[in-house]
Amino acid sequence: MADKPMIYVDDVSKSYHNGEITSQVFNHISFTVEKGELAAITGDSGSGKTTLMNLLGALDSPDSGRIFIHNKEISNMKAEQRTLYRREHIGFIFQDYNLIQVLNVYENIMLPLQLGHKPANEKTINFLLDKLHLTEKKYCLPSQLSGGEQQRVAIIRALIHQPDLILADEPTGNLDSKNTVIVVKLLAALCRQFQHTTVLVTHNMQIAKLCDRRIIIKDGSVRQER
Repeated sequence: MADKPMIYVDDVSKSYHNGEITSQVFNHISFTVEKGELAAITGDSGSGKTTLMNLLGALDSPDSGRIFIHNKEISNMKAEQRTLYRREHIGFIFQDYNLIQVLNVYENIMLPLQLGHKPANEKTINFLLDKLHLTEKKYCLPSQLSGGEQQRVAIIRALIHQPDLILADEPTGNLDSKNTVIVVKLLAALCRQFQHTTVLVTHNMQIAKLCDRRIIIKDGSVRQER
C-alpha cells in the first residue's frame, strides 16, 4: 500500500433503501486525491456530495468497494473503530462553524486536543492564530467575531491535531464573496505549507476553480478535473 495516494476510492457503490425502494447513489466509482491537495466535490443538489463526504469521513460505509485514507482502509471499519478514527485522523469544518458559544477562541481550538488527550503546542496555536489574523481575538467569544473570523477559528480547530484529512462541508456558505475567497485561499495555502489534504463540498464554481482538483458527481458516477 506504500504507493497509494492520500485518498484512494476503489470501485465504491452506495445505495439507500426505503421500504421496497432502492436509491442508487454511487455506482462503482473510483478516484484519488494526492497528499497536500485541495479538492472540491461538486454536483447538482441531491447528486451525492454529502454521501461522499460521509464515506470519506468514516461516518458511513459503502455497500461494496474500498476506501483508503493515508494507506489505511476505513471502509471495513466497525462503528466504534470509525468513531476513534474520526477523532484521531480527520478534521471537520462546517458551514455553520459549530463553535461552542460559551468557549473563547483559544478554548474552541483546544477542544479536539482535549478530546483526544493530546498535549497542546502553544507555539503552533499562536502561529496559526497569527497566520489567520486572529491573534488579537484569542480570548474573544464567538459572538464577538464576524462570520469570516468564526470560520477561520473553525479552520484552526480542524488543523490543530494534525489530521490526515480535512473535510469541509460548504465552508463558505454563510460568508460574503470577499471572505469566501479569503477562506478558500487560506485553505489552499495551508494545504501547501503543512501538506494537509483537504476535500470541500461546494456548489460554487468560483470556489471549485480555486482548488487543485475537482471531483464532479453526476448520475451516480464521478469524473476528475485539474
